[in-house]
Amino acid sequence: MNPDDLVRILDELGERLGPTGEYVFALAVRQVYVDALFWIVAFVLYVAALIIAVPWVARWIADGNSSSDRGLVGILGGIGAITLGGTLLVGVLSSAPALFNPEYAALRDILGTVLP
Repeated sequence: MNPDDLVRILDELGERLGPTGEYVFALAVRQVYVDALFWIVAFVLYVAALIIAVPWVARWIADGNSSSDRGLVGILGGIGAITLGGTLLVGVLSSAPALFNPEYAALRDILGTVLP
């Protein structure tokens, strides 16, 4: 898409939205902050849960539970922790740049919704 097409699309969008365009844009900018805060809080809660769960599981294994139980807990816990941690980390890393330029992120979101 060349810059002239983008300007034309933004002009058409501005005409269609009218005076509500500024309000919609302000809401989109606010939503960028809400999304970033969500990912950050979720990641902090994940790390806190890991700090609590790892010693608990280590104690449970040390109490002499059978080896098959230890293996199952280790496999399922490891897969779950890596999957959830990776998902949350991707969310935090993808929303962090939006905090530095929320207007761009809001415009990108609006255009991503409007453009096919």
